[in-house]
Amino acid sequence: MDPDSPWPDDIEFISALHKWVRFECKSASTYLRDYPQHLTDAKHLLFWGKVALAEEAPADRAIRTQMINQGRPYYEDFALERSLLTFKLYHDLALDMDFASFAHGPCWEPTLSQFSIALSYVSGM
Repeated sequence: MDPDSPWPDDIEFISALHKWVRFECKSASTYLRDYPQHLTDAKHLLFWGKVALAEEAPADRAIRTQMINQGRPYYEDFALERSLLTFKLYHDLALDMDFASFAHGPCWEPTLSQFSIALSYVSGM
C-alpha cells in the first residue's frame, strides 16, 4: 500500500481485490427523528485512497465442506468447500472536509444507548 507499511510476508493470500476509491459530497448529515439538532453534520466532504480486500489461505481446520443438493435425477450432489476465515482489509485513506459538527450532551447519551440496543436486535449481536 505504501512504503511505510510493508505488506505482510508471513501470510499467503488466495484472492485479493485492489481499488482506488474516491467519494465526494457537498453535505452529509445524520439526525434522529424528534430531535431538531443533527447528530453529525459535514460540509464539502472528500474521501480518497487505496483499499485492498484480501482472503487469507485457510488452514485445514478452517475449511468446511457443505453438500449442495442440486435436484435429482438430473444433477449430482455437489461438495462446496468454504473458508471460515474473514477477509483482511488494508487501506491507505485520506479525508478532507470544510466543516464538521457532532452533537453531545446529556440528552444524547440515553438516545444513543437506546439506538445501540435496537441495532443489536436487528443485527443479532
